[in-house]
Amino acid sequence: MGITNFLMYVGVSLPLLVIGIFIFSKTTPYDEFKIMFDGDELEDKKKVAAANAVAFDIGGKVIGLAMAMASAVYHAVSLLDLALWGGIAMVSIIIIYYLFEVLTPGLPPLVKYWER
Repeated sequence: MGITNFLMYVGVSLPLLVIGIFIFSKTTPYDEFKIMFDGDELEDKKKVAAANAVAFDIGGKVIGLAMAMASAVYHAVSLLDLALWGGIAMVSIIIIYYLFEVLTPGLPPLVKYWER
């Protein structure tokens, strides 16, 4: 019974996490995954540095979303409850991220997308 519950909760949690990362990546002013994949051109040091910065940026977002999702899993009483609170957690984290962006306009962006 324990492994079944675990797999059901993972089956609900992982898609929510992927959706949260997808929404995050589509609402940023630059294409994070394109920058990261362009960073494999090792001759261009700027692209490699931008790819590294974006990788850390995405990693931080994944950790933040996963922590919110873990709290939803811990407190959920059913799969429907998990889906509801997991969705609310994802939306809340994204709103908080952009609220921070609005409240700190003087911070320069760490990654500047280059034009080809």
